[in-house]
Amino acid sequence: SNDAIELWSLDLTSKQSQPLTTGGDVNLEPRFSPDGASIAFVSTSYNRHFHIFAGEFSGGRLKNVRRMTGENRSTLPRYYYSVFDHEISPAWSPDGSELLFVSNRGHLYGTGGFWRMKAVPGAEAHEIHSEETAWKARPQFSPDGKRIVYASYLGQQWLQLWVMPAEGGDAFPLSYGAFDNLNPRWSPDGRRIAFISNRDGN
Repeated sequence: SNDAIELWSLDLTSKQSQPLTTGGDVNLEPRFSPDGASIAFVSTSYNRHFHIFAGEFSGGRLKNVRRMTGENRSTLPRYYYSVFDHEISPAWSPDGSELLFVSNRGHLYGTGGFWRMKAVPGAEAHEIHSEETAWKARPQFSPDGKRIVYASYLGQQWLQLWVMPAEGGDAFPLSYGAFDNLNPRWSPDGRRIAFISNRDGN
């Protein structure tokens, strides 16, 4: 399919790359589990809707791929999104036991709030932060698993960095300005956050 986006892996020793998916679907946002044994990703391979999948990564290949999140048809009168709820932006907990993701389940506008679930197919997910986020939120656990960093415009013009407790609770901003700060990622020691910004450096 001309619309297909496949996942690939690159072996840095041999410099050889090979496809991880070949189904002709849209596959996005691959994330290795902390132990490197699994990859979570977003795919339209089930009914052409965006859901979270995960598979075992071994020998440079993806095996035993399973859909982690369910299919839910919403009764909300959405204007911009499908009547089918989506799940995007998967992130593993530091111990690899849970997945964090964004879903618009129960949301009318935006890409939705933050949800957590056990990293087991069909496990019940629960929403820990309700916000009409943009798809650029891309939440991530801190290395100690106690906090979540993400980007949000929270009804304003610019995306800024925010942090919140990993179990849910009050969020507070880490950055301000008339420019976008987004795609935050913790350093392994949890002391710094790297991010993308369109701020003028001069």
